[in-house]
Amino acid sequence: MSEKKETKNNIDFSIVIPVYNEEEFLEKCLQCCFAQKGNFNFEVIVVDNNSTDNSVEIAKNFPVKILYEKMQSVGATRRLGTGQARGDIIINIDADTRLPIDFLSQVYDRFQKNKKLVCVGAQATFYDGSLLLNLIRPFLYYSLEFITRVLSFGRVGPLCNSMAFKKTDYDKVFGFKKEITFGEDANLTYQLSRFGKIKLDMSLECQISARRFVFDRRLWEYFKKWINVVTGDYK
Repeated sequence: MSEKKETKNNIDFSIVIPVYNEEEFLEKCLQCCFAQKGNFNFEVIVVDNNSTDNSVEIAKNFPVKILYEKMQSVGATRRLGTGQARGDIIINIDADTRLPIDFLSQVYDRFQKNKKLVCVGAQATFYDGSLLLNLIRPFLYYSLEFITRVLSFGRVGPLCNSMAFKKTDYDKVFGFKKEITFGEDANLTYQLSRFGKIKLDMSLECQISARRFVFDRRLWEYFKKWINVVTGDYK
């Protein structure tokens, strides 16, 4: 695994985290960000999206840049944070994401080894999932990854729980769209796919909360929305 040896004044990575009432998860997320190994210069940008809890106060306990987005939209929130990011590689995560300590090194390796790569993401495991959910997660993940890749012709894969792309490529496209409240990550990978390879790397992992994956009507609605997204419908 590579470790960056030289030091520079510029920033190697920007980690962008949109936040809306995430006091339960944000502290651990930020702890994992600042535990990264490797000789990298990086910044962490927290974008608050009208939180009414203690999320902002928690963020202030860390050396992060805090921005404020008034439009209630994850697309607008990511657009603001990514637009102000200065890193050569920009990583968008969620407030419940927990990155492994070598995540920056692993992402750096992949961009160094594959010059055609424009966007890479990790598969997510659950740190608070039920036994049943953790047992079926690999089957669901690999199945959905295959379906997504086929339906989108390889243009969708990485999700914003751990999506990394080069700033130079992001600056070539429109970027995250403010009006999108679901599927903003897929919309961006569609844009980036014009310039190279999009990859959900199953050998790269991060951890997320299982809070979104409850077996009820909401999960079915989530699945239907995702099918629309990967086929290019963001309504």
